[in-house]
Amino acid sequence: MTFLRILRFPNLLIVVFTQYLLQYAVLVPNFAAAGITPLLDHLHFALFVLSTLIIAAGGYLINDIVDLKIDQINKPEKMWIGNYCSLAQAWQLYLGISGLGLFLSLYLALHVGNLSLLLIYPLAVLLLYSYSSYLKKTALWGNLVVATFCAFVPMIVLFAERMGYLDLQFAAPIRANYCWNLFIAYGVFAFCSTLFREIIKDLEDIKGDAAQGCRTLPIVAGVPIAKAVAGAVGFLLLSLLAVVAYFHWQQKQYLLLGFNLLVIVLPLTWSLLHLTKSGLDKAAYHRLSTLAKLIMLLGLIYLIIGLL
Repeated sequence: MTFLRILRFPNLLIVVFTQYLLQYAVLVPNFAAAGITPLLDHLHFALFVLSTLIIAAGGYLINDIVDLKIDQINKPEKMWIGNYCSLAQAWQLYLGISGLGLFLSLYLALHVGNLSLLLIYPLAVLLLYSYSSYLKKTALWGNLVVATFCAFVPMIVLFAERMGYLDLQFAAPIRANYCWNLFIAYGVFAFCSTLFREIIKDLEDIKGDAAQGCRTLPIVAGVPIAKAVAGAVGFLLLSLLAVVAYFHWQQKQYLLLGFNLLVIVLPLTWSLLHLTKSGLDKAAYHRLSTLAKLIMLLGLIYLIIGLL
């Protein structure tokens, strides 16, 4: 159980579900309708998802290793290094799963006959290591890296099947356009909702971050500016959701319209209104961060309903 907590098991499940949903509920049916065979069969797609999971799990591990002193201040009750394993064991686990991920990436690159794809894995691992050791301690750059990686989770599926997608553009351009719009829409939602939450988390963790010399946005620019930036990102996401809601209204997709407005727009609006309040404490920011994470999950459910 502790091992699953270390690797953020619920987050990894969301990664698995997202990639399988986009592959088998979006790409494969549209490929089949156009007589196109996916590049990755069931086994190799499972290995592809596993390699993505390893990148994410490795990112969580190295983040906990590098953040050992910060977490002693921000969340001592949730620490696993020292309580359940030593620092040396944590490094061994990180190096072990990183090696497994590199092996899987090499195998998949050989399978599809494109060794240049092998570069994606070490680049991702290096960027996540840079995030944990340096970028997350800077204003906005670390937030942007995490948001980009969350958008990367759905978009990498389309990238892996890009040859089939190019064939789909030629054989059935309307279907290709549908797939593209759906992937982009979900990728943008993942980016904006994650960036919104990451800035709120910086506000929540300002005490521990400041004690360790971090230069996050609330520390560098001040809490009011950080709240304004988070609010701007949240408002951008709210505006995009309003555009999608208008599309649902035009298409008489009332179930999707209701889910959009009541289940996503309403809690997001509540979050933005409460973010404007002055004197918020760590507990208040934690509640907002938790709600932002829930909104991210609801976005995936929204996608599922849209595909039914």
